[in-house]
Amino acid sequence: MTISTTYEIEIHYILPLGNIPITVDFTDRCTGFYIKQMSPVGRFGSGMAQIELRNDDGELTPEGSGAYADIDWFKASLWINAEVTGDSTSTAYLFQGIVADIQFKDDGRTSTVQIEARDAFSVGGRAPVNADISIPAGTHTFTSGSEAIEAIYNGFTSGGTEYIPQTVMPNLGNATEVFMVTASSAASETPQVLDNLVSKAPADIVNNYVMPSMPGAAWPTQIEIVGGAGPSLYVAYMLENDLTKNTGTGVSDRRTFVFADNAGAGELPFKRVSRQFNVGALTNSAQLVRSVVGATEQQSQDTESIEKYGARNRRFTTTNQNDTDTLDAAYRWSHRFSQSRFTPVTVELTDRMAELMAGADDQIWQDLIDVRTGMWSVATVEYTPTGETSPITDVCVIVGRTFRATPSHTTLTLDLLPAADYQSFVLNSDTIGVLDTNRLG
Repeated sequence: MTISTTYEIEIHYILPLGNIPITVDFTDRCTGFYIKQMSPVGRFGSGMAQIELRNDDGELTPEGSGAYADIDWFKASLWINAEVTGDSTSTAYLFQGIVADIQFKDDGRTSTVQIEARDAFSVGGRAPVNADISIPAGTHTFTSGSEAIEAIYNGFTSGGTEYIPQTVMPNLGNATEVFMVTASSAASETPQVLDNLVSKAPADIVNNYVMPSMPGAAWPTQIEIVGGAGPSLYVAYMLENDLTKNTGTGVSDRRTFVFADNAGAGELPFKRVSRQFNVGALTNSAQLVRSVVGATEQQSQDTESIEKYGARNRRFTTTNQNDTDTLDAAYRWSHRFSQSRFTPVTVELTDRMAELMAGADDQIWQDLIDVRTGMWSVATVEYTPTGETSPITDVCVIVGRTFRATPSHTTLTLDLLPAADYQSFVLNSDTIGVLDTNRLG
């Protein structure tokens, strides 16, 4: 059995008359696409995509007579999905975002359209609202970063008082709502207090206050367009302060991808691997203070790391509920990421390599390219460095990826960080359950 991968390029929007969801399939017109997605620690992740479409028949040209001349591009979303076929056919979601720019190019001989899209969280929530996004201390404590982010975007009312107005997100022709999927264990949730956050943009509060208070990781995944009364959903996945997906088989649970020089059954081949010191990602000193008026700054330093590398400092105002939680977060910043490791930073493969993998397990490839299952999952990379006779194995976590595609060939580059620092200890796991190696939380 072999695997095959086909890509679908679609534009989705809602027809104003009757609020009817519309899908336009541009797969046959697409000459290639580019996707870049990243999810750094302590920041809300982002994604962007670019596609090029053939327009030699003029069907896409605005104000013309073509079938697509009347599309309101800036109320539309771009979806890039993959159909992976092996023993069955399943859909992998690569990218779904809001059209942000469109360029028409016509030299008199050929005509093309270039479309750029960005995730909804990069486009929306960038302007300060006409009211304070603030809930006074003691009024309400959110039990997790996910819950706090939903309240910031969707609005929050308690006891008849609107403390947070709903954020204006990109309008696809219907009401919208943000939905955060918590992919990490409930035990790692960090309560959040939104206080004294005035005259600030919702996205800035999420990025600069909520995300650093754990620190956590989050990344946009899907857009669920609903007709009628709606609302349409902007979905993102969230890891709380353990930075580790749950154990299980659900779409939000952790996967382990095995890359090997001579890939066997259940393993992925790769084209190249880049191994470097990750000194640029170091943090060994942190000062965090809660947004509550009168809060005391909490400080933490990894003295041994500072003596070795010099101070690599972080300073944040956070939404932690008390000084104890704030100090814990400062400690995680200063100690969890305080060691430089010689580790894989990227690994590259192609869809054709994956399709010919030994054992031809289509589920592995599907899970890798799906933005929900691939991001922040574990990758082990086995390879033999030049001059060595025996292979070595590094355990990493996938925190970003880049697709470069033509109609006949797709290259996937994964961005990696060492799992020893960016995953928490999981009992009975032979990859991230190693004593004296993996973090306890």
